[in-house]
Amino acid sequence: MAPHALAAAVAAHPLTEPSELPLSPLTVAAGAALVVLLVAAFDWPRAAAAGADAPAPPRRRAPWVATRAAGLVLLVGAVVAGRAGRADELDNLAPALVVGFGWPALVAASVAAGRVWDWVDPFDSLARALDRGGAPDPDGDAGERTAEPADVRPAFVAALAWTAYLGVHPDPLSPRAVGAALGLYAIVTLAGCLALGRGAWLRRAEVAGVFLSWVARTGRGLARWTPPRGAAPVLGALAGGLLFETARRTALWGELNASDDATAWAALGWAAASAAGAGVAAVAARSGPAAAIALVPATAGVAVAAALERNRLFTSAQLLPELVTDPLGRGWDPLGLGTRALDPAPLGDAGLAALQVALVAAGCVAGAIAARRAAGRAGWPAAVAAAAVAAAGAAVVVA
Repeated sequence: MAPHALAAAVAAHPLTEPSELPLSPLTVAAGAALVVLLVAAFDWPRAAAAGADAPAPPRRRAPWVATRAAGLVLLVGAVVAGRAGRADELDNLAPALVVGFGWPALVAASVAAGRVWDWVDPFDSLARALDRGGAPDPDGDAGERTAEPADVRPAFVAALAWTAYLGVHPDPLSPRAVGAALGLYAIVTLAGCLALGRGAWLRRAEVAGVFLSWVARTGRGLARWTPPRGAAPVLGALAGGLLFETARRTALWGELNASDDATAWAALGWAAASAAGAGVAAVAARSGPAAAIALVPATAGVAVAAALERNRLFTSAQLLPELVTDPLGRGWDPLGLGTRALDPAPLGDAGLAALQVALVAAGCVAGAIAARRAAGRAGWPAAVAAAAVAAAGAAVVVA
């Protein structure tokens, strides 16, 4: 290719052309990374020395049992709706509840309110009932709820499975696929709890609970946290896989989605992105625990920003009030919510892109600050890793 033709091709690449924002994705990426590095350059005060986690406060049994029961009902309802309800994703509870709204809402709620997952965790409730043959006790395992396992490398497999479903499956919002995936995950989780012990499996291998327990530390002593072995690669794989899921639905992936080998290309892209994320995290982790500390809020920001792609989160939030009363899409309308009026783009294209960039940047800035507070100058490799996530995330969400 002639030099001028190559230059023209580069200039016309989606990364260099303005998109929803009046800036190219490369410009936005550079700006996001620069902001993270500039914030990390401040002389942030060191956090207090790490110590044992405070015991979880006692819980009032009635509210805890009620929220746990609601979690079980939603889990069973999502599986049943996904497998037996209408096959249209807009008329079925499972896609909106699990993928569209539930996952990002739990991440955001954990950042804002702490250990929210403890109040709804349906897998723990099922495992307790099978293990003890009775109702779960809200305060019987107070120490277990805050104890950090020594090794969470088994969660790496579940992290890969979750991001592969979102990024490789040709239609991750298909009700049948959501119901099957959620049911299979519940079966594997219960089998692991019965085989290896409830506490050991849920705190080491069940990636949703593991990740949300880390996210709950954001703003609550994250800089004093001592990450377990394998935490950084788990977070890196999640961030990389979620970024690929977003990239696949943008101009970056382009016509590959329409090719005869679309799934194979997606698998290759997902594997490369997951490996890159895990690799960067593992390299940064060699300098100390600050890498995992930085990646917790950074990955949380990526997770919520990815869920906003194509207004998936907003659409699901608008659908849920009706779908909760008609989970199978059979035309039930006990509350008179049947006149659906969806706003497909409540923020507009530019507003949505700006919000996504802000979420990614905010998470990475929080991670860089926590890393510097945790390790001082030794936290710079972690801050650089957070800046890399900010650059990749910003470029992907505006492409």
